[in-house]
Amino acid sequence: MKKKSYGKFPMVKVEFLLFLVVVIGALGYMLFTYPLNFRTSIASLVQAQSSLSLLATLDLPTQIGTTDISVVGGHAYVTRPSSSSYEFAVIDTSVLNSPAVVGSLDFSAKINSVSVTDNIAYLATSHNSSELVGVDVSNESQPNIIRTFDTPGLQDALSVFALPGRVYVGTANNSGTNSEFYIFDTTGPSIQLLGSFDAGGSVNGIYVKDNDAYLATSNGTREIVKLDMTNPANPAVVASFNAPSAAAANNLTVLLGKVYAVFNNSSANNDFYVLDAGTLNMVSGLNLGSANTDLVVTGGRAYVSTKTTSASIKVVNVLNPANPTYEALLGLSSSVEGISFANGFFFLASNHNTQEFMIVDAGISNPPSVVFNDINGDGIWRIACLGDSNTQTVPPIITKKWCEHLSDTINDSRVQVVNISHAGATVTHQQNNPDWQDAYLHVDLALQQNIDALVLAYGTNDHFQGRSPQEVIDAYLTHEQTALAAGVNQYFVATTPDIQGKLVPRILLYNDLIRNTFSGRFLEFHSGFILEEHFNADGYHFNAAGQILRGQRAFEAIAIQ
Repeated sequence: MKKKSYGKFPMVKVEFLLFLVVVIGALGYMLFTYPLNFRTSIASLVQAQSSLSLLATLDLPTQIGTTDISVVGGHAYVTRPSSSSYEFAVIDTSVLNSPAVVGSLDFSAKINSVSVTDNIAYLATSHNSSELVGVDVSNESQPNIIRTFDTPGLQDALSVFALPGRVYVGTANNSGTNSEFYIFDTTGPSIQLLGSFDAGGSVNGIYVKDNDAYLATSNGTREIVKLDMTNPANPAVVASFNAPSAAAANNLTVLLGKVYAVFNNSSANNDFYVLDAGTLNMVSGLNLGSANTDLVVTGGRAYVSTKTTSASIKVVNVLNPANPTYEALLGLSSSVEGISFANGFFFLASNHNTQEFMIVDAGISNPPSVVFNDINGDGIWRIACLGDSNTQTVPPIITKKWCEHLSDTINDSRVQVVNISHAGATVTHQQNNPDWQDAYLHVDLALQQNIDALVLAYGTNDHFQGRSPQEVIDAYLTHEQTALAAGVNQYFVATTPDIQGKLVPRILLYNDLIRNTFSGRFLEFHSGFILEEHFNADGYHFNAAGQILRGQRAFEAIAIQ
């Protein structure tokens, strides 16, 4: 450090020296008494605080705060305690610095949690005869209750996780004969109970991936539980995690083989954990020293909402999940009950009396969290899904296949997902009907749209047309060269699983060649799919659940977390 020259004032006042002694002493105390992960990040903490900034707030009627939030598209769905006005609000966020309530619903009971799928907001409530409520939000200005369910007992519903055709609900602890976790079928006009599980404590948070449900509970001997729901009538415990403290787990999320969970404050014990998603063995832990309510994991960071008004959001660097580090905080003079993320912004459900809804700019100047580059530098990361009828949508009947689910999950306006597909399409030259198209045409169409990456998902119709494994892999290699010549990234998909549940040797050979040839750029669309659960009656077209799983597999291969 260069020494300053003070000209004709070389002497420093005694008072200033005393001040320096006090400051150095205080820093020394912090460095030797605070946890190591805090000591090593003091500089980054100060720097990173400025990257999170409050962009906009909204004052909702009556000073009761909010309980949860979910953001889908350009709308935020916010829940509230029981009030004299309304407990459910739809907020237009299309103009980020000027959010506005466009719809609301008076339910006369506390709503604890919300999850939105297929234009239905599912609510976990304290109503004794309607703990689960489905609200049609297709018309945002007029949300309308279309279905309800009365869970056994009088325990409040605390958490909800919704997927197309399935809804999962957690309730407060029931020391009697009733369960705290429920599985529902929502494919029909009414909600049907499929099964339940006694968690032995309140179920505060739920995350569902494939056939597995991950629960954040208040059970002091297994705060995190993993259930196998292959048989929804009898969910079975696969694994559990018992934290060193008895503090309740409040929420969790699952990404790329890791469970990220937040807990109530427990003095000297950790309140943030990273677990192996398969075994729930502990990977790492961190003591944030706060009662943590919710979290979002994106871009290699976990953004944790807390009840600490001076540190409403805490940022944990999880680029190395085995060594998470406390990196930053943002104080909002309020506790935050729920956090959601979309397009580089955080949306918060807070307990502030006049700022119940908040939008925070994440200050993310880096590219979207995808593994491919913006090759033409236009600021848009375009990826094209090429394929056959298992990729093609048929509006207005079928509006979402795996490609659209991938877009929803990435949830970043800078990433555009383009669907170029046709029923009967092949990766080899089309033999049966030119109108069915093939990958040669699809690749050309994609390259005309300034595409930055291609995902090729073919093979089923090549099998039906009797194409050999060598012919299929030669065609894929040809398309790879075409894309490489244009500088476009490429990814290759395993052929649709076995036809009608039967092993097809030719398809197995297709997939072995694709895996081995394009290692590192391969999307697993073959293993892990179940005939009865993921397919239509014909045995090779995916149903809604199968398309969602394909979308998740694509996200895991293409997104950076």
